[in-house]
Amino acid sequence: MELAVGDSTEIALIFNSKGFKGKVQKGAGITTNDTTATGLYISLTGEVTNSDSTFPLLILPPHLDFTPFFKEKVMVKKTGIKNVSHKEIKLKIIDSPTGYLEVRLSSENIKPSKEIELVAKLNSKLKEDSFNKSITLELNDKNKTRFTIPVKRDAKVQ
Repeated sequence: MELAVGDSTEIALIFNSKGFKGKVQKGAGITTNDTTATGLYISLTGEVTNSDSTFPLLILPPHLDFTPFFKEKVMVKKTGIKNVSHKEIKLKIIDSPTGYLEVRLSSENIKPSKEIELVAKLNSKLKEDSFNKSITLELNDKNKTRFTIPVKRDAKVQ
């Protein structure tokens, strides 16, 4: 990607935990041809635990796919979020792809064994045919546990 002088953009770093377990460190570098500035390197460290577990939540489907089906635009996708613990959970959306989707939860509180719905509506003025983004949810537990729901659209698939 190239930026003109004075321009800005948003950068998203996405880490796929598949194949990793335990402590993991990853980094990303940003370079510039501006002789008055230096490059930037960001190093992130995290702990990958059982990657198949979403306890205390069950998220079905675990991803949202806005790929057109037989040339019909998919504008709204939903996923269920069930509390499989014995305690009430408070959940909030902390990150979603601005400009791509409007995202909402049917409720921020989930009682034990109950389910809420996450609804994502595609921006009708979106210019991009294909994208890979994500929605991040956070619990109100002491660890501020986070869950990521992948979101994609591949308009080239018919």
